[in-house]
Amino acid sequence: MALLDVDHFKNINDNFGHLYGDEVLVLLAQTMQHKLRRNDMLFRYGGEEFVLVAECGDEHGAREMFERLRSAVEQRNFPQLGTVTVSIGVTRISPKIMPVTLLEYADQALYHSKDSGRNQVTFYGDMESSGGLKVAGGEVELF
Repeated sequence: MALLDVDHFKNINDNFGHLYGDEVLVLLAQTMQHKLRRNDMLFRYGGEEFVLVAECGDEHGAREMFERLRSAVEQRNFPQLGTVTVSIGVTRISPKIMPVTLLEYADQALYHSKDSGRNQVTFYGDMESSGGLKVAGGEVELF
């Protein structure tokens, strides 16, 4: 499962207007759908974020697929804007992990991509094994 976020989307809306921002989201979704397989599921998740659920045979295949997706977006020419990029955070789905926790893992990986320069794919498992995870302290607030 991956979270994808349009890099510097606020700047697009601020500099070109929300109409262009909306067009970017439509073209981005079309670009991604052309690179996905029939059983992959793509959902808009919030403003400029998307969730992608894909069945990959192994980790190597997943790395290739998400990198191919990131590259396809980067290579697309967006009218009036030129290049638009996305940052991607990926985690492995497990039936032992609650969906909300999986989203948190993908979100942590996404923000690692953004904090590391954007326009890249980060796997949560890599962060976990390298000790790069930020653990929040304190109480959990549900509402």
